[in-house]
Amino acid sequence: APHPTSSAILVLIVMESPCGEGLLMAGDAEGKVRIWNINRSSILREVESGMSCCAALCLLEADVCTHRTDASRRWLIRIACGGCSSGAVHIGDVSVVETAGGKAVGDEEGGGGSDAEGEVRLADDDGHDVGTRGSRSREHAEFRRLLVLLREFVAIPTVSSKPQWAHQMQKGGVWAASQLEKLLGCTVRVTGSCIVARCGWDESKPLVVLYSHYDVVDAGHGWESNPWKLTARDGFLYGRGVADNKGPFLAQIFAVRKLLRRGSALAQPEDESGDFVMRIEMEDGDGDGACGSPSSRAVSKLGAAAAKDCPVNVLFVVDGGEEVSDVDSVRRALREAREDGWTRGGVAGVLVSHPA
Repeated sequence: APHPTSSAILVLIVMESPCGEGLLMAGDAEGKVRIWNINRSSILREVESGMSCCAALCLLEADVCTHRTDASRRWLIRIACGGCSSGAVHIGDVSVVETAGGKAVGDEEGGGGSDAEGEVRLADDDGHDVGTRGSRSREHAEFRRLLVLLREFVAIPTVSSKPQWAHQMQKGGVWAASQLEKLLGCTVRVTGSCIVARCGWDESKPLVVLYSHYDVVDAGHGWESNPWKLTARDGFLYGRGVADNKGPFLAQIFAVRKLLRRGSALAQPEDESGDFVMRIEMEDGDGDGACGSPSSRAVSKLGAAAAKDCPVNVLFVVDGGEEVSDVDSVRRALREAREDGWTRGGVAGVLVSHPA
């Protein structure tokens, strides 16, 4: 039987992991969420939901195995927690690392640790290994956040050359624009299929232009896995757009996020573990899912504040017609942006993210 806990269990959910294991997820009266392997009667993870209690749980997604070896496997699950008196709902992605014996990696007693040989590891600017606790865990959490977003983006077949995919192109453009708003607090404008977004408006600072595109060519043949589903295999990520050009687009966003975090506004608390990432809070009556949702506005305010400490202003140009050589939308978007003062500050450099 699962190990006893010190507080009352308020909700239980039975689920199946992406690797086919039976799992039990529990929320308790102290706001903790625990995940057990039912077959092996071992606890895999315990995380704080950030709520006073967790009386309701909902599994939203569990389909990405981000790393796998003969000895361990690691995957992400997305859950929603609710039930506290405030009426808030928290949505987060929980990383679970499991050894072949069923124990949580890094804790022989099953306490939910995550440091282990074979797990995805990161290096900081000095080349040192990034841990999973304390302030360094922010880099680890950011990497997991990028993986989750890349999975979502790859799943949208933004094929610009096929008229039947026009609705998916529109969906992909809305998704890309919303990430610039939510993650960086950018001011965003859309002209045709081209997105222009600016982070920072201090005219005393130089302006750096970052170009990328979100449309892709059709998947074609020869894939060993679903091209519209992010797949990790042999140390590489596979999926249409991972290298050209959805991955580089997200890399640009997260590079600017790192610049913004050098200021205090986007810095996480020093005890942030990074276990529960992409937290979204929706209050009663405002959870309509629009781009202007409470979560978007909250993050936008943080991004705008942090931009004051950023050494440069950034102008994102995100093309939706690169694969069909539609330069008119980009030209029109840039012309209108320049006329409206979006290039104020003087362009100091242009960075184009596109595989050779």
